[in-house]
Amino acid sequence: MGALFAEYQPDSAGTAVTVDVEPLSRAHLDACVALAVQRDGGEEAAWEKALGRSLDADDRATSVALVDGRVAGYGTAAWFAPRDSDPDSAMPEGWYLLGLVVDARCRRRGVGRQLTVARLRWLQQRTDRAWYFASSANRPSIDLHTELGFQLIATDIEVPGVSFTVSGLLYGVNFA
Repeated sequence: MGALFAEYQPDSAGTAVTVDVEPLSRAHLDACVALAVQRDGGEEAAWEKALGRSLDADDRATSVALVDGRVAGYGTAAWFAPRDSDPDSAMPEGWYLLGLVVDARCRRRGVGRQLTVARLRWLQQRTDRAWYFASSANRPSIDLHTELGFQLIATDIEVPGVSFTVSGLLYGVNFA
């Protein structure tokens, strides 16, 4: 299992690569599953089912980053209703950026940024506000999302079905 997120080096950037972002297709599924297993562990079949939900869904979309024709990462935007699984949850129902995964060899090269920008464009067609949550230990992701306009809304959050490395943070961005 790989590192969940990049080491925090705010002044370190690799050489930018040309990134093509497109919607997840069946042709990308095996490579995305391999990235998920590499980063998070678990069973391939479970990841295939989870990622495959985006193929024909109206409430989610997974974008895939291609570098030199190979899958370098993926990220999902989805409708998230935390109260469905936890009626006492303080998390707002709405459109969220979820599950940004970038191949460790492609980190700090613009892949995550391009995936996030593409997902935000997709969300702007559906809502005036988007959400994102992260572990407070995931500084690279926090910096990226802050640079793209996300603002801290709440600290020490609990998300049904999610455990945080340190504590959970909730961010929001308004498109209007």
